[in-house]
Amino acid sequence: MFSSLRRRTVGTLASIRRARLTLRGHTLLAVGAALVLLGTGFAAAPLVSAGWLLIFAVGAGVLWLSLTDPARAGGRIRVTRTAYPNPLTAGSRARVSLVVEAIDERERSIVEALQVSEQVAGELSAIRSLRADVTRRPGRLGLSYQIEPSRRGRWDLGPLLSRRIDAFGLARTQSPMGPVESVAVWPATANLVIPMSGLAAEANRAVLGTRSPSADDAALRDYRDGDDLRRVHWRSTARRGELMVRTDERAGRRLATVLSDLPVDEAETEWTISMTTSIALALLKAGHPVRMMTARSSTTGVTGSEGDHHVREDSSGAARSALLNLTVDLQPSETIEDAERDVVSAARALVADTYGGELIFAVIGPLSAEARTAVAQIERAGHCWALVRTPHGDVVEAVEARQTATALVRAGWHVCQVHPDEALERAWSRLIGLTEGEPGSEFAGLLEPDVAVAP
Repeated sequence: MFSSLRRRTVGTLASIRRARLTLRGHTLLAVGAALVLLGTGFAAAPLVSAGWLLIFAVGAGVLWLSLTDPARAGGRIRVTRTAYPNPLTAGSRARVSLVVEAIDERERSIVEALQVSEQVAGELSAIRSLRADVTRRPGRLGLSYQIEPSRRGRWDLGPLLSRRIDAFGLARTQSPMGPVESVAVWPATANLVIPMSGLAAEANRAVLGTRSPSADDAALRDYRDGDDLRRVHWRSTARRGELMVRTDERAGRRLATVLSDLPVDEAETEWTISMTTSIALALLKAGHPVRMMTARSSTTGVTGSEGDHHVREDSSGAARSALLNLTVDLQPSETIEDAERDVVSAARALVADTYGGELIFAVIGPLSAEARTAVAQIERAGHCWALVRTPHGDVVEAVEARQTATALVRAGWHVCQVHPDEALERAWSRLIGLTEGEPGSEFAGLLEPDVAVAP
């Protein structure tokens, strides 16, 4: 047995609890009223009685539906909904299980007779036709269906709608049951390759310049109870106002920061977030402590400061989840000026709050001269790579993107211009030089004064 699932639309939550007459109910009500009028006019008592009997039958059906409405059962009917996996990932299928269970014996018959439909946000139903497998047991109704989120964000499941009709088909009702539950959807990501030989060679160079810290300085974290006070890094502690300690990590595991803007265009925002998250996860998997600094969200107040602390890979997967959770509520900037202002603020915060020698990756769009200058200065904080989005067909933005890439290259960045619909793996490979059988070529050229901008 299957139950159709309907996409949620505006106003669905205002489901009407009162009973509505069916066509048969309207017909009988009209006939009953007509008989009462005719019987009264012709002084025919049988016609009046028949008319009132029909009206009473319709009213009885409405009253019965109202008295047995499952929404009135309160806690005597329990609705539970579980999505697995949770959080979900855009583009990946997940399964939702829903159980309606009678807690009180008096409600068992109501639950066993329920006809229900589940409501699902359109963003969760990329599959064209959603169908649910329905199982019934005494006092229990179960539904199981598959969803495929199409977009990152938070989307609603529910409420469950119960559809009921009286025994004579005169009235029907539709009532919401159970809570509306919001599920988080992580962005789609790609499995990017980190050239470990290139990164390791970069981290161990002895001629990087005075701006690079020692191996100990490059691996700092917050003080935790039980840490040896002899490992406190006092200079960083004084600068930050909180205790920082050196870790025992190898020098090859440099700190890494991934910076991105939030463009106005929604499609570009989704591509940017997917690219940024993919880079961060790849670095984390390679053993680097990672933080994500993303421009301010206009609706959630998420700022780069929330990515202030680097997270490290662990067996529980908590670090990976923490990075992905940062992206769920991000929204496109309202204006280009907002996007630029936020990325400049994040860039300045990165320059001011870094220990030097970090691996820094940026995913940004075309910038004005002032913004280019601010972002270019990040090169002082570490070794920098940037993907500069170049929109299709816009000559002005294409010129600005080229100017942005050129400014970053002159400041010492490794830069690749990309289109916002390009495959993530290909854009990444072009940036780090993994194409055409030249693994790690970008990393090998870190000491060269000039780096060409990839087309």
